Amino acid sequence: MSVDREKVIWGFIIAIPSIIIGMLPLAFPRTVIWIIGGLVAFWIACRFSWLVLRVRTLQSELEKEKKSQKPLESTGWETLEEVDLFLEGWRSTQVFTLQKDDKIRVTASGPKRFIVHLASDLSTKRFKSLKKTSETKSWTGTWETNAEGSYAIVLEPAGGSPFWVRIRVDRKQNRFAVTHSGKVKD
Repeated sequence: MSVDREKVIWGFIIAIPSIIIGMLPLAFPRTVIWIIGGLVAFWIACRFSWLVLRVRTLQSELEKEKKSQKPLESTGWETLEEVDLFLEGWRSTQVFTLQKDDKIRVTASGPKRFIVHLASDLSTKRFKSLKKTSETKSWTGTWETNAEGSYAIVLEPAGGSPFWVRIRVDRKQNRFAVTHSGKVKD
């Protein structure tokens, strides 16, 4: 919306009704109450119209901004899993097969404190913690795998009461991947 258009709209909203209200009692002394009521209704309608125009302008600016942003896939991270987990005891994400020196980024947040583990050798009752965080309510960090294998992210509540945790696991995309035969694949 241009500046000139806004000035005209503000002129209708504020200046014109104010001038008319000031001059009407002189011209029509018996109908002052009705005229003032009509002008107040007109002022409210103008204000509402201005708000509708402003919302449309902001929505179009938001659409332009969304179109100009680059998609998330170009950041070099591939989302492996994004899930909400209900922690009554420790819970894990799905198991991921990762190569040596793969980087994973983990983002976890919840209303209560928990510990995030990079784990292997999962069974129904235990897991082997390779790396872990301190107690936190929200954590984002990267871990690098030391060897090829199966890994999972395990969340362990710090207290006894259950709660929901939102977790996202991303893997750094390699530009070149080495196949098992040793050939480089693009």
